Amino acid sequence: TRLHSQTECHLPGFYMIRSDKNTNDSTSGGSAILLQNNWDAIPIPSLTESQNGFESVGVIAASPGCKPIKLMCIYNHPQHHIPQHLFNEFSNTTCNNKNIYGFIGGDLNCPHEAFGSRFTNVYGTYLFNYVNAANLYVIDNQEPTTFHRGEPNILDLFICEPNSIPLVQRCFVGESIGSDHLPLIIHIKLNSSHTNHCRQFTRKIFENEEFKQ
Repeated sequence: TRLHSQTECHLPGFYMIRSDKNTNDSTSGGSAILLQNNWDAIPIPSLTESQNGFESVGVIAASPGCKPIKLMCIYNHPQHHIPQHLFNEFSNTTCNNKNIYGFIGGDLNCPHEAFGSRFTNVYGTYLFNYVNAANLYVIDNQEPTTFHRGEPNILDLFICEPNSIPLVQRCFVGESIGSDHLPLIIHIKLNSSHTNHCRQFTRKIFENEEFKQ
């Protein structure tokens, strides 16, 4: 996005919790979470940051009749490692001192072949190593989400803790919305306790030659 403080954005039936881009240049930045008007939500200040090159927003939200979940949306600028402190804070976020389900989503700009990207760079390697060390899951869709300058790649990801995997019904890439990024969509079933077969990233090593073949 290019979400600045001067940018007005409204969607009927939803309200927005946002973290605006903090520089005045023309580059991308900013993130937001939109929730239906009948959802309850509490912003998480420790997950909402608009400084130091990070734009993230976090909430604990609950739809009517369902248990609360935690959500974080993040835009990570290119040439930046993922903000590990925000991911750590997300993992430590509870509700009434109880662990809850949660999902992180956004444009992370951290390509790695293990996530389906066409190449790996140092930022992807950093994310790869952190995901393994923190026992997080990258929901695996294997479809390009960006066609920057005509080159397909996967930069948009959903990440969660192991306890949230049973909620996932499917993860897929939607149709064009007029951007060089396609929408990455995840369907979850709240209050679900069944075990599904959604592909998920759990590898501790990456077999580079096998991937190329």
